[in-house]
Amino acid sequence: MKLVDLTRPLDPRDIEKFPENRRSAVATMVPEIEYQRPGFEGAEAVCAAFACQKRDLPGGEGWGAERLHINTHLGTHVDAPLHYGSICEGKPARTITDISLEELYVDALVLDLRGLVKPAEGIQIEALKTAIANNGAPITLGCALMLRTGQEAYDFGDPEFFQYPGMTRQGTLFLAGTGAKILCTDAMGW
Repeated sequence: MKLVDLTRPLDPRDIEKFPENRRSAVATMVPEIEYQRPGFEGAEAVCAAFACQKRDLPGGEGWGAERLHINTHLGTHVDAPLHYGSICEGKPARTITDISLEELYVDALVLDLRGLVKPAEGIQIEALKTAIANNGAPITLGCALMLRTGQEAYDFGDPEFFQYPGMTRQGTLFLAGTGAKILCTDAMGW
């Protein structure tokens, strides 16, 4: 099995990559980080925690740490059913803490849609069928279908970042009807 690392560094300066007129709308995609430097804020925190003085610390330093304020939509993430409303299938919608890791550890297929979809347009069922056929592997019950639209080529500052191919209602229903239980995209939104 090949593992693919989808992570990227959290950097509060990423907000500067977005166009000025979009910054307030995309603030959820950028963390706020309070840095605790060992010789400064970290030393103060250690002194407060252990009732000591800075002179008592080796080299006058405490720990280095970061305090993060992030949105659940920052980076690679899972949308819990609660994201879409408080009721799901007639019951209270599950939160992310209601979803076990075992539910997310499933077989997966990448549907390569590059060349089959266009920026800022809906992904059509025919493109999905072509990508499934090109993959050659069967879709298994409960698997994850991961859409590769080519959006990984764009960073926050690129105008194309916001021009991603988006999933249509019909396409979503088609994919859900295959038996897949997890649907993923490389784009900013579904």
